[in-house]
Amino acid sequence: MTVSALERLLIQNIPMAGAMGIHSLSADSMGVRIHAPLGPNRNHLEGGFGGSIFNLLVLACYSTTLFTLPEDAQEGSHVVIQSASIRYRRPVTDDMIASCRFPASSQLEKFRDGFRRKRLARLELTAELYTATNADVAAILNGQFVATHK
Repeated sequence: MTVSALERLLIQNIPMAGAMGIHSLSADSMGVRIHAPLGPNRNHLEGGFGGSIFNLLVLACYSTTLFTLPEDAQEGSHVVIQSASIRYRRPVTDDMIASCRFPASSQLEKFRDGFRRKRLARLELTAELYTATNADVAAILNGQFVATHK
């Protein structure tokens, strides 16, 4: 799956992603990043709304889980969040960037092996949120994501 195909999938199949204005989804050997403007994601104090921050971080982990699946299974699989916790560390006052690193190779192999054998696998991921103007981490989400084959 290409990055542009994943971005389309998120916007078409997860209405909240479109409403949040996600864009500039990118991936490299380190992980996945998703941008979202502050405007549609702000709270009554003109800062980032906690729910939007949480959702953007979940979308980054969701995308990372999809990219972590064997390539031939990406199109025919479902990813859901099983559990998550978040820590808000500082106010968000600018456009947001959620970043989720790919798992370590040992965790990646365990995930892929479990998926190949059972068509079901779990992945523990951490995502961080920072802004376009401040590289200090504003929020951290730790979650468990489950992938199954349709």
